[in-house]
Amino acid sequence: MGPIAYVGYDRSLIIYIVTVLIFYTSGICFAVVYQEINELGRESVNDLVSSQIEILFYIVAGIAYIPIGLWIHKNRKNEVTPYVMAITGALGVIVLYIAYKTFVPSLDSSYEDLGALDILGRILVVAIIVAGSYGLYSIITLKKKTLESLRYYIILYP
Repeated sequence: MGPIAYVGYDRSLIIYIVTVLIFYTSGICFAVVYQEINELGRESVNDLVSSQIEILFYIVAGIAYIPIGLWIHKNRKNEVTPYVMAITGALGVIVLYIAYKTFVPSLDSSYEDLGALDILGRILVVAIIVAGSYGLYSIITLKKKTLESLRYYIILYP
């Protein structure tokens, strides 16, 4: 039996990994907010508008990750909903971030390059998608195995 045989049996590790990734991403969001607030006094009017948009985006993303992380952490009943929400939320953050980075350069004359927090945030969001997808896959596989064992039991012991 290959590694697929273990999928679904030890879900504690995947729950822990996804939860930690979500909380770290939330922390990165708040670190970006702190960094942007510190830079507010040194910006022009156009830069001020783009910074306010960025602050709002990261505050909403950081706050939204917290209940999803708690839900996944407490998810011991093999529910797929928190994983679907985490994956969808991460994909939504990516789409909103791309839209933000597409429209802000037209507002912001001194468009800045990616910083370490931006890069780390992107890596963590992609990691949430990968780990959340694996968690979702493990739940679906576990449910399929449970149904197959029930069918087998019903056939053998009618």
